[in-house]
Amino acid sequence: MAGFARELSVVMDLVRAKRAGPPALARRRDARLSALVAHARTSSPFYRTHYLGLPAGDIPLEDLPPVTKPQLMAHFDDWVTDPAVTRAGLEAFVADPSLVGSRYRGRYLVFVSSGTTGHPGLFVHDPAALIRYRALGVRALGTALNPRRLLAVLRLGVRAAVVVGTGGHFAAAVWVESERRRSRRRRRALRLFSVQQPLDLLVDALNDFDPALVVGYPSALELLAGPGSRRPASCACVRWWWRPAVRLWSAGPGWRQRSAPRSTTSTLPPSSPPSAWNVLAGGCTSTATGSSWNRWRRITGPRPPGSRPIPCC
Repeated sequence: MAGFARELSVVMDLVRAKRAGPPALARRRDARLSALVAHARTSSPFYRTHYLGLPAGDIPLEDLPPVTKPQLMAHFDDWVTDPAVTRAGLEAFVADPSLVGSRYRGRYLVFVSSGTTGHPGLFVHDPAALIRYRALGVRALGTALNPRRLLAVLRLGVRAAVVVGTGGHFAAAVWVESERRRSRRRRRALRLFSVQQPLDLLVDALNDFDPALVVGYPSALELLAGPGSRRPASCACVRWWWRPAVRLWSAGPGWRQRSAPRSTTSTLPPSSPPSAWNVLAGGCTSTATGSSWNRWRRITGPRPPGSRPIPCC
């Protein structure tokens, strides 16, 4: 109950921040950035050295020297602000797949990046951050689901299927399993499905679960709902995670094959939540939802082939 009250408090703060207008949002962002930098300089040996030449007091985001993931991983034990968190301890923790969704040292959720850039990362999230993720997620989902879609989800039982990569402490898998551990109701309502399994087995598993809401990689959802597949006849499917669009479909029950349903489709902004800060890469509209917490800074330099810049707000 205390956790729910804190999440509700954050949601209400987001509502107040949005109603207060851009100047008030800017003041909140600046105050939170100043507090974050002060904490880093006080509690992180790495940042204490990295920010050594900077003046005391408030510092604009543009004046903070950037860091890279390889740089942070190379100085991991000096980067963290809790000395009880060590790279060796975290690597032993994430090496055990049975611990996906459990808390490191009983306190922290740990995400591992996939390493597609050649530099895997370890990202540690404390309870205060997790409360904000949930609140921002609820706010964003509430914005995405209009009353018609929300009623469809409620009518179908509020069961959510998450179709993502499994087999490691990846952000989506860790988050789902963590939420499932919170209560029996969540265990019934939320289920993880491995995108690595054969398509027919995946469709059968989804049929058995009969979800009202599906979250997953757009490429996987395109296969599930595309021409020639046993497309969902009724489901509010949310396209999130690593690709450029979020779509919601809303119709009648089940994933059973039948004629193409009457559906409602909408496209939301690009969404590529990183392991370091789950709600950051949501594009302009969803970033505005949590813009009193999110700050963007465009770093110039070459981008990997095939990548696209995400619009900043």
